[in-house]
Amino acid sequence: MGLRTKRRAMVLLKDIVQRKRHIGSGRYRPQKARYRRALGYTGTKLPRGDPESLGLSSARLLGFFREAQAHPTINPHTLLVLRHGQVAAECSFSPYRGDVWHVTHSLCKGITALAIGMLADSGKLSLDEKLCDIFPGRLSPRLNPVSYRRFRSLTVRHLLTMTSGVDFDEVGAVTEEDWVKCYFESGVRFEPGTEFSYNSMNSYLLSAIVRERTGQGLAQYLRPRLFVPLGFGRVHWETCPRGIEKGGWGLYLCPEDMAKIGQLLLQKGRWNGRQLVSEAFLREMTRKQVDTPDNMGEQGYGFQVWMGKRPGSFLFNGMLGQNIIVLPDADMVVVTTGGNDCLFKNSTIISLVDRYFAGKDFAPDGPLPPQPRALGELRRFEASARNLQGTFPPARPRRLWPGRNRLPAPCRELSGRSFSLEPAGSRLLPLFTQLLQGNYSTGIQRISFSETAQGFVMTVEEGEEKNHIPLSFGGEPQYATVTVNRESYLVAASACFAKDEDGNQVLKVLLPFVEHSNGRKLKLFFYPGGRAELRLSETPDPEELLRDLGLLSDSRVVLWLGRLAAREDGELGEYAIRRTVEPRSLGRLEDAPQKS
Repeated sequence: MGLRTKRRAMVLLKDIVQRKRHIGSGRYRPQKARYRRALGYTGTKLPRGDPESLGLSSARLLGFFREAQAHPTINPHTLLVLRHGQVAAECSFSPYRGDVWHVTHSLCKGITALAIGMLADSGKLSLDEKLCDIFPGRLSPRLNPVSYRRFRSLTVRHLLTMTSGVDFDEVGAVTEEDWVKCYFESGVRFEPGTEFSYNSMNSYLLSAIVRERTGQGLAQYLRPRLFVPLGFGRVHWETCPRGIEKGGWGLYLCPEDMAKIGQLLLQKGRWNGRQLVSEAFLREMTRKQVDTPDNMGEQGYGFQVWMGKRPGSFLFNGMLGQNIIVLPDADMVVVTTGGNDCLFKNSTIISLVDRYFAGKDFAPDGPLPPQPRALGELRRFEASARNLQGTFPPARPRRLWPGRNRLPAPCRELSGRSFSLEPAGSRLLPLFTQLLQGNYSTGIQRISFSETAQGFVMTVEEGEEKNHIPLSFGGEPQYATVTVNRESYLVAASACFAKDEDGNQVLKVLLPFVEHSNGRKLKLFFYPGGRAELRLSETPDPEELLRDLGLLSDSRVVLWLGRLAAREDGELGEYAIRRTVEPRSLGRLEDAPQKS
């Protein structure tokens, strides 16, 4: 990472730790379309089949789903198991839905590699072509004298295998505007091709290559060549500040479309009689090209995909639980989305998949005898599964009169009231999502409550935006769209009331961001005299994620930030850092409540 990028990263972290209303200097540009119509999958559905007819045990699949739900860190959003091209089992853990696109994080690196394979198949690109020839004039010996020789030998293959050694990494994506320029001005730490060094900016350069060679963005290039032939539903790919798809992250897909990618590779690149990508490229893509550190996955890395534990298997892996796991010898694909706290392929969800589907005891063959009782249990679980970190336990309905649920008594006391909050870095959007997208609001300044035709509504005001969020108290979350800097996010809110240790009323709100891996938890404490306090946290915990991504990996930086934060609020440094990722804002009841 260059000195300028480090300096900008420090400024960004300083703004966050000091809980400033305005973070960084860049202006956010909304990109993603909102769900304006009814939710639902818009693509071509894969065929469905009973597990036993496909050679799988319903009892095994049910055990897999139940363990994923109950595990303390997996936090599953959706799971899907495909065999012989048919969906044997699928589970959406409420409020998450299989018919809503979901962020893929680094899973999409493998899809970027498919685009490179298509370019190579068409003769428009060679994997051994040098970057300095693809981007003429970008490399300068004057700007980069030490690394100039190494950069001259850097090829497309080095990007695919994560062996470029280029220093410009994910932190630069958070702080810089021209990523291609910064990439070519960066240092190169080792001779390209000699070591594995995971860097999402290598994948971004692959996306930039597609734009350079075709004049089309990655999504536009893939639409007629991949998305349309496979019958994808809604697709969105975030772009960098210069309008180039991020390549290594930022793609949103429905789980069913992720499964189609895995099935395409099982079919050696052929779909409905059409060869979309050559067998030769896929053989190279899905075999080990380079060794990887044990803490990231000891089986090795291919072209933007990881090798799996089961012999011959491989996976498209994205942080926090996004995976397409392909098991060729079993003719199977397993898709997972989630919000766990793991990076890379050494994660709890992949360990669970390995335990159920990668061991020697799992050797599926032909159809099994029907098991109607086990199949019935599986289908009932699929229909009623819920995410334990994103919903409160279902409540027994209490009725005031037939046809209408009674709201908890504190709702009547809060209805029509507004609470002003002091600026303290409390933002509706999860911190990790803010950093990935560069979308920083000015902070929550008012929370109001009202009873409407939708039920009990919490209105959260940030800057000029008012987000009306219906709250459910029965265990079934209510969906709503919130906006942050005009970017739309689908959320599902559920709530309950509790008492703190001093007997004060506390409103707890779980707010999963359904399209994302991260969610918010809000606690609003109501004290005597009209005082209030808002406490925010999120799932998964962002502190370790920030360390793993490099923003908090330098112990000297953490010490400096801790001292800086401690000066702000008088707390010890380590607690001040925690308050950065779990902010608190004091508030007071307004004399004249704002109407919703």
